[in-house]
Amino acid sequence: MLVHAQLGRGQRLLDIGCGSGQLLVQAARRLGPSGASLGLDIAPGMVAAARRAVASARLRNVEVMQADAEAATLAAASYDIITCCATLPYMYDPGAALALWRGWLRPSGRLLVQSFKSPFDPECGLFYDLASQHGLDWAFPNPLQPLGDRQRLAAVLEAAGYRRVQVFEEASDVLVPAASARAHAEAMWESSVSSPHHHLGELTSPSAPSPPPSTSPSARGAGGAAAGGEGAGGAGAGGGPSAGAAAAGGAGGRGGGAGRGPGSAAVAAAAAARGSRPGAAVGGIGGKAAALSARRPAPASPTTPAPSTPNSAPAGAEGPPSSASGGAPGQGVAGPGSAQGQGQGRVLDPKAVAAFREAFLGAAERSARARLSHGVVRTKVGVLYGMGHAT
Repeated sequence: MLVHAQLGRGQRLLDIGCGSGQLLVQAARRLGPSGASLGLDIAPGMVAAARRAVASARLRNVEVMQADAEAATLAAASYDIITCCATLPYMYDPGAALALWRGWLRPSGRLLVQSFKSPFDPECGLFYDLASQHGLDWAFPNPLQPLGDRQRLAAVLEAAGYRRVQVFEEASDVLVPAASARAHAEAMWESSVSSPHHHLGELTSPSAPSPPPSTSPSARGAGGAAAGGEGAGGAGAGGGPSAGAAAAGGAGGRGGGAGRGPGSAAVAAAAAARGSRPGAAVGGIGGKAAALSARRPAPASPTTPAPSTPNSAPAGAEGPPSSASGGAPGQGVAGPGSAQGQGQGRVLDPKAVAAFREAFLGAAERSARARLSHGVVRTKVGVLYGMGHAT
């Protein structure tokens, strides 16, 4: 992330979804004493962790503020560069957010966002393919799809008004700790279904038996640690199997990180992008996703179960982001907080979810077994970096 940012001495930087402040601190050192940095995060726990990191680094030119980056009011034309690592796909409306941020850039300023390719990893692809095969894609929309390739991310940036847009794609191998292929599969399931943009609990009929519950803290959903303690991977000892850590008994931090985005490999890749440990890198994701889940209206709860064949498309599935060009600048890309495709007026059939779960666990276990060696699953992941200039 810092390599692509190409920071210069004396510049003013805004880091959106700053998490525990790892990127913010490293960037501030490169900007020097004549530069200035501001980190935004929606999660109080992340803000507290970032402030501790800044204080520990003895930096006097860095400020951390709790704010929703889709609604914050900052002075126009104030920043030379805006960075946003692993947070953009989890905005209510990524295009509108990008357009807002552009107004905070100086005329010569530029934006750098880091996002994920879709499918991000083999298990991510399996999850959404099997959800569709079981008629559940309306309940499990893929949050990465609207921004999940170079063309789509470039189109969203251009629709938001950015100029000289460039998108870079990088692939890397991530080693995900796992006690077994089955443990890895179960961790990926927990991480995926507990993501706030899926509404698993709210869409399951209260009168019907729920799908097999998790015995892990990850069942509490994303953002719990980020909102209350040290943030993702920080609060709560011995966290759940998701976030790529405790599947092998707790490697990679003291817990938490559950259900944040596309799964454990995403957490590790976000950490690699920031150049920090996995737990700290995903604070922006967890905090935003948790607040996103709490802020938006829950789907309605009818008395009839969902039909076996869905007639609702997942968020963002109606076409590439370039279709937004006919409307207001930067709008038209459905993020996971959008009501679009969320299955309002429908209830999940627990039997369908149970069948989906068994199919996924079997397929993911077979996939992981081929890549498991010495307690880690080797996963090739795809990361996208998008650069756009204010003018």
